[in-house]
Amino acid sequence: MAETPRIAEEMAAIAAASRRERRRGRVWTLGAIAAILSGLGVGLWLTGRPGADAPAYRTVAPAIGDIVEHVTATGTVFPTEEVDVSSTVSGTVTEVLVYYDDRVAAGDVLARIDPRRFEAQRDRALAERDIARAAMREAAASIAEMEAVVARKRALIRSEISSAQDLDTARAALQRAEASHARARAELDLAEAALRLAEADLADTEITAPIDGIVLKRGIDPGQTIAVSLQAPSLFEIARDLGRMEVRLDIDEADIGRLSESQPVSFTVDAWPDRRFATDLHSIRFASEIVQGVVTYKAILIVDNADGALRPGMTATAEIAVARADAALIVPNAALRWQPDEQAAAAPEPSWLQRLIPGPPAPAGAPVPQTATPPQGGSVVYRLTGEGPAAAPEPVPVRIGPSDGRHSAILGGALQPDDRVIVGQLAGAP
Repeated sequence: MAETPRIAEEMAAIAAASRRERRRGRVWTLGAIAAILSGLGVGLWLTGRPGADAPAYRTVAPAIGDIVEHVTATGTVFPTEEVDVSSTVSGTVTEVLVYYDDRVAAGDVLARIDPRRFEAQRDRALAERDIARAAMREAAASIAEMEAVVARKRALIRSEISSAQDLDTARAALQRAEASHARARAELDLAEAALRLAEADLADTEITAPIDGIVLKRGIDPGQTIAVSLQAPSLFEIARDLGRMEVRLDIDEADIGRLSESQPVSFTVDAWPDRRFATDLHSIRFASEIVQGVVTYKAILIVDNADGALRPGMTATAEIAVARADAALIVPNAALRWQPDEQAAAAPEPSWLQRLIPGPPAPAGAPVPQTATPPQGGSVVYRLTGEGPAAAPEPVPVRIGPSDGRHSAILGGALQPDDRVIVGQLAGAP
């Protein structure tokens, strides 16, 4: 029985120790939470300081090099001389003697139209001419007869055998014979003209090549009927020489004032994407073309095509050199577009902790981004001056030269090759 009080004392001691351990655990937990909150507060307090959100800039150094400015245009490849061959007469095609890519000489027969109707018209014209000639001879005989009658009447009048009235009647008959002769002459001329027309139509039943060249298009087949109405149909297309080709470019009206003859041009075609064809601008047409409300002008290139790489109808994408700067200071176009006002981010709203624990005052002399108005005919770039928190953009007025679309040449201004030109802000910067 003496052990019972001792057991009770041990149990009480264990319970007291357990309570002390739980109190120490709560104290450690509360201490850790307080330490975390203190760290967050100090961090937020520090980040709320002016200068902690200073922007970080992306900069590049200007390069020295050559730059060429181009006007880009698209166009189509054509032969330098191309002729559409048609027919002046209607009829049924009986024979076609050429095919695509055949070479022909001037005067070669390309196709024939059924000539029977035109042969009949020629024969009729021949008969009408013969009739007119017979009428002509008849009228000439009448004149000779009436001239003899008039001569006899004059002799009879001198012998007082015939009267003056008889002579007048004979003279009137002679004049009628002369008039009939003149009419017969006109009818003969008309018949000969009709014969020439019939012979021409008969000759046109053979469609011939007007020039030496190569057949690019064949639009008829034997048995097809050609109907010539107000406009003659195109039956063949012949190119004189494919050794020299013509490229017709569509130039936007905004660029036409920058072009002139003899400017260097290079172009590519889809068939040869890795090859550039070089030539000069041959001519610019004054006539405009309006397609879907867009005004364009034709610029003509003449290109050597001795190897036959270019074919009619190919689409050409050309670059025309309109300006050039050699050994110039070059900056990215992004530097010309960058402006501090456009890049500055709005100041963030202070947190509840920053309201409770305000940050320190801004240090004296903190950099403030400057802006500038571009000079007339020029632009402004910004270079980064200073180091660390004191670094700030400084505007530099410059005079811009040729641009290739990604970079521009600087032709004047205080910009130096060792300057740090701002082209943007780093990702994540305010």
